[in-house]
Amino acid sequence: MEGLIVLVVLVLVGGVVILPIASFVRAGRAVRDTETLRHKVASLEFELRRLTREQHPPQPPEATANEPAVPAERPTDLPVFLTPVPPQYETWSEPPAAF
Repeated sequence: MEGLIVLVVLVLVGGVVILPIASFVRAGRAVRDTETLRHKVASLEFELRRLTREQHPPQPPEATANEPAVPAERPTDLPVFLTPVPPQYETWSEPPAAF
C-alpha cells in the first residue's frame, strides 16, 4: 500500500512539476529553430535577388525617334467638377454669409 502511495506521489510530482518545465524547454527550442529558419529564408531571398540582378541586369530605356521622350497624359473619362471657392473673410470672428 505504501508503494502505491509513493507511486501516485511521483506521478503527481512528475505531472505537475516536470512536464511543464519540459514543455517550456521544448517551446524555447522551437522559437530558436523558427528564428534560425526565418534568417535562412531571408538570406536565401537576398541571394536570389542578387543572382537575378546579375543574370538579368537592368537596361536603360532607349528613346527612339518614333516615341516621345515624355509619355503623353492619359485622357480621363471622369468629368471635372469645379466647386466655387467662398470669398475670404476679413476676420475669422465673423460668421460666414448664407448663400
